Amino acid sequence: QYRSERLQEEKRALRADAAEAAVKHASFKNAISPVFEPYMYLYGEDVFTTLSKRLKASLEAESWVQMAEDQAVLKSSDDLTSMIREELRFCSTKISKGKSLMELSKVFSKLYKAYATALVSKLPKNAAGQNTGTASIGSSTWHIKLRPEDVPLACLFVGTSKHCIRMVQQLEGAIQKRISEELRDQVDLCEAEDAMSDLTTRSLSVILLGMETDLDIPLAILMRKNWQGLDITGDQSEFAIEACAIIADYGRRLRPPNLDE
Repeated sequence: QYRSERLQEEKRALRADAAEAAVKHASFKNAISPVFEPYMYLYGEDVFTTLSKRLKASLEAESWVQMAEDQAVLKSSDDLTSMIREELRFCSTKISKGKSLMELSKVFSKLYKAYATALVSKLPKNAAGQNTGTASIGSSTWHIKLRPEDVPLACLFVGTSKHCIRMVQQLEGAIQKRISEELRDQVDLCEAEDAMSDLTTRSLSVILLGMETDLDIPLAILMRKNWQGLDITGDQSEFAIEACAIIADYGRRLRPPNLDE
């Protein structure tokens, strides 16, 4: 009987040791969060709704002047970057580095696209409701009449869009660094970059069409001029003087740091 009890004790001890060793070698890290992955699209939807409201508030509070003398970007773009970084840090450390983070990357792309759309809506438009087009003689549908403040604002949009493109590229790299290896190649924020590139194109187009609109009158005078009745030509004609004044005025309103940032 003694030997039997001794064997039972030894077996229990062996089972306890085996259980303890199994616990020591078991990894419970990221073992629970995958169970909730199929339902975490709700988390992405909630984040998009929350950050969209914050972005809207930031745009409503926007001063529409550059943040600082050496920062030719809108403050709202800096606000958006801060929001996204905060949410990325929270998700990757507290929620999941799997599909939830992948869904979050799509949310970030949507936010940058929404931001670009909001800025494009602030650009002046022609009679057809467009801010792009081609100047042509004999038609005025492409005309965009700019106010004095429109040119610096369009330049600021160019600086902001280029800044956002850099932020998007850095964001994509940060997500790829944190996300599960099997999802790394699926992280793609190209649509956000494209939206910001479109903002750049439209902003520059507005500036160019605005200048061409102002030049349309002196160019019309040029077209009506009877050149065959002139003995000599020079740079002191009415259209040349007015055209030079218009171009010089745009030169004063353009801000190179915004365009070259």
